[in-house]
Amino acid sequence: MPIILQTERKNTKSRLLIAAIYVMLVLGSITMIYPFLITVVASFSNPVDYHRFSAIPRSIYSQSDRFVRGLARYYHDSVSEVHFPNRPSSWTSLLAMGEDLDGIDRFAEAYLRVKDDPETLSRWRILTADYADFFLDYDIQNTFCRYDFRDLPRYLEQVYLEQIPEETETRMSRRQRREAALQLLNTEWGIPYEEFFDIELTHELNFPMHHPSWDYPDTPKVRAYLDFKDAYRRMIFRPNAERQWRSFARNQNPDAVPPWPVTREHQEWWPLFKQYVGAYSPASPTRPFSMKNEWLKFLQRPETMGSLGLDRFEPFTVDHYNQLFEASYLRLTDIPFPLPADAVPSLQDVWRRFVETYYPARLMHITVTPELEARYRTLLRDNFRTVAVYNDLMHRNVADWTPLSSFDEVSLPSHEKTVLWRNFVRTVPVEHLELKSAEQAWQEYLLSKYSHVQKINQTYGWNLERIEEAPIPFAEAYTITFLQNEWRDYASDILKNYVQVVEFMFVRGRAFFNTTILVILTILATLTVNPLAAYALSRFRLKWKEQILLFLIATMAFPSAVQAIPGFLLMRDLGLLNTYAALVLPGLANGMSIFILKCFFDGLPRELYEAASIDGASELQVMWMVTLPLTKPILAINSLNAFIQAYNSWEWALIVCQDQQYWTLAVWLYQMQMIWQNYPYVVMAGFVIASIPTAIVFISCQKIILRGIVIPSMK
Repeated sequence: MPIILQTERKNTKSRLLIAAIYVMLVLGSITMIYPFLITVVASFSNPVDYHRFSAIPRSIYSQSDRFVRGLARYYHDSVSEVHFPNRPSSWTSLLAMGEDLDGIDRFAEAYLRVKDDPETLSRWRILTADYADFFLDYDIQNTFCRYDFRDLPRYLEQVYLEQIPEETETRMSRRQRREAALQLLNTEWGIPYEEFFDIELTHELNFPMHHPSWDYPDTPKVRAYLDFKDAYRRMIFRPNAERQWRSFARNQNPDAVPPWPVTREHQEWWPLFKQYVGAYSPASPTRPFSMKNEWLKFLQRPETMGSLGLDRFEPFTVDHYNQLFEASYLRLTDIPFPLPADAVPSLQDVWRRFVETYYPARLMHITVTPELEARYRTLLRDNFRTVAVYNDLMHRNVADWTPLSSFDEVSLPSHEKTVLWRNFVRTVPVEHLELKSAEQAWQEYLLSKYSHVQKINQTYGWNLERIEEAPIPFAEAYTITFLQNEWRDYASDILKNYVQVVEFMFVRGRAFFNTTILVILTILATLTVNPLAAYALSRFRLKWKEQILLFLIATMAFPSAVQAIPGFLLMRDLGLLNTYAALVLPGLANGMSIFILKCFFDGLPRELYEAASIDGASELQVMWMVTLPLTKPILAINSLNAFIQAYNSWEWALIVCQDQQYWTLAVWLYQMQMIWQNYPYVVMAGFVIASIPTAIVFISCQKIILRGIVIPSMK
């Protein structure tokens, strides 16, 4: 019966009341949908825009936002001022970048306007193609990589799957191959990982490449990290890279079969592959390590500023540089690096202190002279009493070491990865050092290709006075990469969150199967045990009926944490831990469901039971053919409640099943929160995926839910 009759709906008060009801319903639905939309948008985000908590992602309609958002694939803290000179000073982190919406638009516009300038765009394409040609052959050890943790498990799994003998692999299932590959990795690395998802390269990511005495340790894990960085350069993880490369290569040679992935061993394809990278994706998460950035930091150090007669508590600016060193640069990032030979003496003194104190030894080479070689031999004699001790040490570090008979046979190496050599190089005058850096390698590449600075300026539209002012064009490379792959990269970044969650929750253990078994058995128990108990309490005159009902209701007074203790002890004593029985048995009967069903059965007309008895129906037939058909809405509500409880419960499953093979989706979702708490956008994707079955069930059963609410109130 409607609240407002049809004849009453035409007056103003009734219409206002109906309108108010609809407004309240709309507002109520918004309060339910809005938080879910925030969760969905958060699952599409990355470190730049996660903390906005918006129901509509700005990156959908703002190209500038997509441009800045994409930088999170290349930087893990903040955008480098050396690579992007117009970076706002307030951008000290990716979070600060995401919150500065006006700054994002101004920053991005400075680069995106190139798409409307054909001449500049053409020059940038030439520049970035040259950068890709240079960087693909550059020393991988002097590179930094902001690796994506979502790429690492798949990469390592594929690498070690290829090491399994083919005759062995054919006899294995997919899970067995994964386990065999993981065992190979554990044996080689000497670390007992349980899954590829557990592997992190955080220590390698934070290698102190700027430290004067640091160098790469020679370990299998570090070698894998270097290969991983190189894989980024070769576009292994870029979406559709293989398809684009094959199309690009076949345009040059239609009859050829281009390989994938391409390595330097493919000598006939490598030059063409470098052209392809330069055209489609000259920027990668692996980029050259900038010593120019370290030089700027040194100039800004308080002790350096104090030695120059400046206030050590004020920021070092380009005006200070111009005034002190007779220059006229517009920005600090425009200053030359390495220091030109014709620099003013005061600047050369600062440079000398920088090289002697802060320049990494791994980027130094000694110009060997007889005097330096004699000093090196003296150092060896002082550190090793006999040449035999020296031979023993070198034999342990150098595989093909030839024993020496005296220290006079020792030659001073130009470069060596030993502590002794690193200590000696600090005593070598700067004039006898050959300094290596990515900036210098890039400048040498430009000179080898264009011969002189004027030709470089003409080709790129630059205005360099000396080659040392030539910057590494990462900003231009990123801009071209963005314009070539804007929506493809954006969609890939979003989908990666969901792919990672699906692989984590559905590949590990048997989460989906376990959850399905648990839900099905729980619903079956709810539809059998609870109705039988409620029917018996309603139909028969049991002596202790009230006490039984009181006991059933009393179970609601205890929180689940309290019930878990005796429940666990009972499962342990019965020997049911790590079994499906341990998951299902505690939920066979539900006191609240039995109580509600008993009350509903009591409200059914007695005449129905009397008629069934007169017709000769048995008690089971009465229950099956009379009672249960009239209680379908209530049974549906109980089944939904049982589904929600079984699907979302992770505490009990984690307590009674320590074996991961029996963990449910809820347990894996909880584990995912713990493992990836530093990547909340991935966790949000997990929440969205986990909510899909619940949403489907509720949308499909909304009529039954409504009947379950309305019918009891009518009774």
